[in-house]
Amino acid sequence: MSSVVAEPLIGATPNSFAYKTIKERWPKIVTKVIDELHRSYHPAVNTHGQEYGDDINSIIAKISETRYRMETNKPLLDFEGKTEDEKQWNIHLNEMLEMAGEANFTWYNLPWLFVECYLYAKLHEFCTSTKHMKDYDLFKVEKTKAFFDSKAQIQALSVELIDWEKDRNVDEKMVLTRLLQIDLWGNKCDLSLSCGDAHEQIHDMFQKLDQFAPMILVNDIEIAVEHIMTKCKGKDFHIVLDNAGLELFTDFALAEFIIDRKLAKNVIFHGKDYPWFVSDVTEGDYKWVLNSLENDEKEQVKILGKRWKNRPEFIFKHEPFWTTGYSFWDIKDKNEKLFNELKSAGLVLLKGDLCYRKLVGDRSWPIQTPFKFALQTCTIPVFVLRTLKAETVAGLSENAVKTVREKYGADDLTWMVTSDYAVAQLNIP
Repeated sequence: MSSVVAEPLIGATPNSFAYKTIKERWPKIVTKVIDELHRSYHPAVNTHGQEYGDDINSIIAKISETRYRMETNKPLLDFEGKTEDEKQWNIHLNEMLEMAGEANFTWYNLPWLFVECYLYAKLHEFCTSTKHMKDYDLFKVEKTKAFFDSKAQIQALSVELIDWEKDRNVDEKMVLTRLLQIDLWGNKCDLSLSCGDAHEQIHDMFQKLDQFAPMILVNDIEIAVEHIMTKCKGKDFHIVLDNAGLELFTDFALAEFIIDRKLAKNVIFHGKDYPWFVSDVTEGDYKWVLNSLENDEKEQVKILGKRWKNRPEFIFKHEPFWTTGYSFWDIKDKNEKLFNELKSAGLVLLKGDLCYRKLVGDRSWPIQTPFKFALQTCTIPVFVLRTLKAETVAGLSENAVKTVREKYGADDLTWMVTSDYAVAQLNIP
């Protein structure tokens, strides 16, 4: 196996998913934001006054200009520099300009991961530049809808959690395995639940999880369960969060079992400083979900929501590093305190596609590249749960490669972006 570090994914690669994302997906995302702002204009003016409406118009204008620059592959623009976050972004932009040169300092030609992070940081800047909308969440409507659309699943899993809790002789390995599977596939289970009572729904979910098992191309769940049960006692267990809504609930469910069974000292939840990649968890989302659970009509959900809201072992943090354009290879250099905290953890659970992309540098690795090599300088104890939504993956076995190539052939990379396949990969330095 080659020891050469792969090249970063870029949007300029014809027919790549990165290319299609910049050309099609990002314009749709920002257009949806613009449409939502237009819908909110008159109610906002009636409630808050014309200055608030002027702020909305300012954000719309800036997003529209950004969409134009994106679609026409213009150079990236500096940030205003009014906050420490924006100053750090300008430093990183200068680094990228020196690396790429002026001709390639554009939306399609710079590394895809960097540009995607830049887009969401820019959207945040447009809000913080206003008078009345500095803390406005451009994606709150979508996140709220996603949460309420998942209430049946949340209620069903709550019933099961309470039952597991009552049974002190329950097979802990079995429960941990189920919770990690749900944490991996939770969003995929949404549409597969039956309409029966809670126990029927959860039974149906577990049946679907068993059916999904062959789609996990690298499955270290059993080894991770053993590690959690034997190596995390007295240490902190970290979860770098992905999506709000159902997925955050499944994160809470896993954390609750770990703390209830005294498998770790604390669970540290890492969210984002501000709205990020549409659905990522911010501190506002974290608190809102807990309040919503506490006020649910179902008793088991209420019990858990109230408990989790007041659990001293549940700690939420939002380090600025998570909203930069750097990969996890840079944690030690950019935030040594965070690196040391993660390095000393019992385990760091990384959730979702963005975490995986940052973990392996978002590069075009040959898919059988050893996972440890693809992590490069990232030497923290990690377990990553990810459904594939980008054209980067490492650590696949011969059997896994055979599985996808029998269906897709050697050249069709569609399997890497549909979220039909997943990986559950453990790396203990």
